[in-house]
Amino acid sequence: MANEFTLAIDSIASQLKLNGSAVHTGDWLELCVFGYWIPGQAAIDDSGWYFLTLDHVGVRLRPGLRARFCENPLGTVPSGERF
Repeated sequence: MANEFTLAIDSIASQLKLNGSAVHTGDWLELCVFGYWIPGQAAIDDSGWYFLTLDHVGVRLRPGLRARFCENPLGTVPSGERF
């Protein structure tokens, strides 16, 4: 099991960090929701950072949420292509 951490958002730089590592659009993460680890991708829009699940459900990211980096659960996807 991967290590879990809490998210931090630098509002000045609009940068999302997980355990001090920068998170970029398209990075695969797992977000802990009601005790379950949900895979998806990080994304950003005009309102800030959000998480897009495999079912295309958007979750707005806030500091303090439990998350961890993960491998692509869909296998290989061409570079620059989102699910």
